[in-house]
Amino acid sequence: MSAPSSPAPAGPAFLHSTRFQAMVLTALVLFLFWWRLGSLGLIDPDEPFYALTSREMVQSGDWITPRVFGEPQFEKPILFYWETCLAQIVFGDNEFAARVPGALAATLVVFLTWGIGRKLFTPLAGFLGAVVVGSGALFVVMSRLMLTDLSHTLFISAGMYCLWRAFHDEPRRLRWLLALTIASALSMLTKGPQGLLFIAMASVAYARLSGLKSPWSWRHLALCLPLWLLLVVPWYLAMFMLHKSGPTSPATGLAYYWDTFFIHENWDRFFHAEHKGNDHWYYYLEMLIGGSLPWIPLIVAALWETAAHFRQRFRDQPGLTMVICWLVPSYIFMTIAASKLPSYIFFLIVPVALLAGVTLERWIREGFGPIERWAVGFFTLLQGVALIWYLPTFHPNSLPFLPQLIALGIPLTIAGLFALFRKAFLWAAISTAFNVVLVFTAFFWIEARLEGTVGSREICKIAATARKPGEKLVTCSFLGRAAKFYLGETPAAIFVPDQKLLADYGKGNFRPYYPFYSYHPLPQLTIEKQLGEFADTHGSLLCIGEKRDFRLLNTSEGSSVRGRCELLGETGDTPGRAVFRINAKTAK
Repeated sequence: MSAPSSPAPAGPAFLHSTRFQAMVLTALVLFLFWWRLGSLGLIDPDEPFYALTSREMVQSGDWITPRVFGEPQFEKPILFYWETCLAQIVFGDNEFAARVPGALAATLVVFLTWGIGRKLFTPLAGFLGAVVVGSGALFVVMSRLMLTDLSHTLFISAGMYCLWRAFHDEPRRLRWLLALTIASALSMLTKGPQGLLFIAMASVAYARLSGLKSPWSWRHLALCLPLWLLLVVPWYLAMFMLHKSGPTSPATGLAYYWDTFFIHENWDRFFHAEHKGNDHWYYYLEMLIGGSLPWIPLIVAALWETAAHFRQRFRDQPGLTMVICWLVPSYIFMTIAASKLPSYIFFLIVPVALLAGVTLERWIREGFGPIERWAVGFFTLLQGVALIWYLPTFHPNSLPFLPQLIALGIPLTIAGLFALFRKAFLWAAISTAFNVVLVFTAFFWIEARLEGTVGSREICKIAATARKPGEKLVTCSFLGRAAKFYLGETPAAIFVPDQKLLADYGKGNFRPYYPFYSYHPLPQLTIEKQLGEFADTHGSLLCIGEKRDFRLLNTSEGSSVRGRCELLGETGDTPGRAVFRINAKTAK
């Protein structure tokens, strides 16, 4: 997987220009991550949750305790909220400001991948790896969302690079260990103890496989440990001291925050699946490979090549060994963990892309092998044909999007033909265009339609117009945060199934009433009884939910408001949003 000592130039000469590489990466991130970043409303449920928390911190002046609906919430540590608060102060309280930290972290991850690849492998492999990171479908989508995982990925990646340099750059070892200490501390303040664990596992594995002595000495620990504690302890200590009881845990005193965050949000998630439908051994393999679209055949080839030749090469290729120690222990740990989401594995996209960069450099230098040519060409063509022909033919619901599907399928089809003609560079160049088309499609071509399907900004505008004076506002549990963000008012309650039924509903990720994993501070009304009683007490209720909420509440035999729901407006395609009024029994 490494280049020979005197390699022939790979591909066109301009590919080796540092200036050209920097220009391409800059153009990619500006368009894929930043173009029309704030045009789409916040996407439920996570974006409104984080944005609302940051807004309440700014408005209250309390930058220590994250709060939502005025109540402390302990799902994540503080650093990401600080980043968003600063963005809101600079850019205003809007969608763009909410997404700036994620887009900025994604941008830095791309350039960091470029730098890591240049050092661990070759300048071209680093550039190609950065292109794979920055233009993979999952990374592009997540870079445009308000999530903590981009910042976490940045700090983990920086920490892994500093670890490798600490092993190999003895004259400046202390400098690299101090940088590693800062990166791991920032990770701890972003998502908790996972980052420290992942870096520790990689350090032990690399020392074992490389045969090198650990870079840590007592002197280094004496300097780095106090720095780590200085960065991490003050905020966590404040949380222990400020919050000693509450609704999120039966524990009291110093044990309250420990039980709420370290046990419930970390330990319990490891052993108990929040999303039971995702808890499969192959889930993250699907995310890392499938989420790399259009690079799926490249990722498969890179992982296969690495597995096939690693035992023969790891001793004389320290960069490859480091990437494996970064990837494999953390992947095994995350696979064992019961709670799984695509964003949880984000920090491993970088090592996978670095391996892909090495394989892609070989393809550009030497051409596809006989099997690779047909495999890459066929699979890339298959993806294009699926978008252009299969989906419209066998899934009629996709027909309204036929022009968009054709636009997405064209670059994959052309790239597949180039692969069959052994043009690896052109295959890669045209494949990169796939997510350029994807971003243009989602954030310009069909943005208005997408807006009402996955976000609640437009339905909240309809609700504000349709609402009667003094009418109580209720929402499904999924949309309570968005209603507060866009309407500026805390819903009177959320509606949920009877608590006796929650266990059965949760087994299959039942929607729309699937309960949240963590404590929800809003009052809850059961749809079987309390929702109807609440409507009778107040005369009528204005409800915001998904489209199926309206149908199920108005037609389900178990609903206490069956036949009493009046549709006021809808937005988007399935799942979409609906605003409706629940009338009291006595209403005429």
